[in-house]
Amino acid sequence: LRVQSHEFKNTLHAVAGMIQMERYDDALDCIMQVSESRDKLINFASSRIRVVPLAALLISKAGAAREQGVDFCIAPDSRLDEVPGCIDVHDVVTAVGNLLDNAMEAAASDAGSGAGRRRVYVALRQAEDGTRIEVANTGPAIPDDVAQRMWVHGFTTKPDGHGIGLALVKDRVEAAGGRIWYERETGSETGSPVEGLTVFCILFPKEDGYGRTARAQSLVGRG
Repeated sequence: LRVQSHEFKNTLHAVAGMIQMERYDDALDCIMQVSESRDKLINFASSRIRVVPLAALLISKAGAAREQGVDFCIAPDSRLDEVPGCIDVHDVVTAVGNLLDNAMEAAASDAGSGAGRRRVYVALRQAEDGTRIEVANTGPAIPDDVAQRMWVHGFTTKPDGHGIGLALVKDRVEAAGGRIWYERETGSETGSPVEGLTVFCILFPKEDGYGRTARAQSLVGRG
């Protein structure tokens, strides 16, 4: 809500300035453009992502990305009707939300990319092996020394030492029976034509007949 309020105020200020300049057609175009863009995103997210907390998260993060000058792209073939019943959807939202925050920060800080080249991509798909989620961003690759330590508890690259950290994101994913990994790709299944993407992938396996994921089933089998 804070991001959307700030974005709305910026739009109002721009429209007010155009009216004062007697650029009425430009003011109307600005209003229509913002309205159409927002409606398109909301309609797409609500129709293709039926998990309401995740759809709401994507809409919110799209606004935050615009604030940072980052293009927010949802793969056009994204579709997610549900998550396995034994998974806490709030764990999924927490994990994806933090991956998106990291991706937006990395893309926004990429001084080597001009406007329109700072991008974040997200894809959510129901595949044969389960629910797959990808979050990708343009920008420099994660340094090797960071990649080796980024899953360790307490590790962060934030100057103030704050931040959720990928270790806790990994904990949330694994608590939900899934797994998470990192890739550096030239091109991606997220639908991006841009080379050199940092990609984080999450897989939540399908449930068995008893409403358990494959990981939960293996734990039950140990008993």
